[in-house]
Amino acid sequence: MVITLGQPEEVVLGNFAAGEVPDPVRYSFVDFFSNDIDLSAQTAIAFDFEKDGATAVHGAGAKALDPLVSPDLIQNTVSYTWAASDAGMTEGHYVGRFWVTLPNLLRASVKILWYVGSAVKGP
Repeated sequence: MVITLGQPEEVVLGNFAAGEVPDPVRYSFVDFFSNDIDLSAQTAIAFDFEKDGATAVHGAGAKALDPLVSPDLIQNTVSYTWAASDAGMTEGHYVGRFWVTLPNLLRASVKILWYVGSAVKGP
């Protein structure tokens, strides 16, 4: 994992209720000198996440192009748009990771944390 100046080791999204689909996750990678990493030069940009440290929910650690991850080459950001199946996240702690790679080299990654609580019941 590459930890760069001005870039956190992890980002906390917060708490969500089961069945809730959060806004897209967006992140900007920078190098040691706080310059944006050129995403157009990367061979893979992916997002994966797991529940309670064991169950792969999306991506299963794959370092390949992820169709749910959108790189913005103008702003040098990556974003993950939650899939419809992500609304099925059940109560627990989740850890996600954005991956940016060059051939056979992990260029950068960031850990993203969130918690899903029990579903909110309406009146």
